[in-house]
Amino acid sequence: MPPFQKKRRRPGNQPNKNELKVSRRQIEEQERAQAGTLEGRYPNVRQLDLEWRMETPWGAILENTKRQISLTEPLLLDAQCLGGCPDGIFPLKSAVERVLEAAQESHEGMGICQSSSARDPDLPCSTKLFYKVVVAYS
Repeated sequence: MPPFQKKRRRPGNQPNKNELKVSRRQIEEQERAQAGTLEGRYPNVRQLDLEWRMETPWGAILENTKRQISLTEPLLLDAQCLGGCPDGIFPLKSAVERVLEAAQESHEGMGICQSSSARDPDLPCSTKLFYKVVVAYS
């Protein structure tokens, strides 16, 4: 009787880890190229300051950030939610673009993460993001 040999499982036509990594990098480079720069999209802007504070629903501070966006930096301003949800994103880029298109000098706002919570997938994450945009025009 021949000895027992375990059948090896061959994966289907799925990309390997290296191909996935290369693909993610290409997508990031594409997003960076499509985002444009502050200087290119809004030439009348001299300076842009962005400040945000991320809090849990109970008020604990997760992140407190102040950034001065340079004129040549790509406009990749969306903030990842740190509240324990797998894929929450705060679209700060759209908020900043609205401020710049309206030619406002400052704006404050708040966003609440609506992604599903890691603890209970039926409930939203509810992490809060308070932001402030200050713009100097030439």
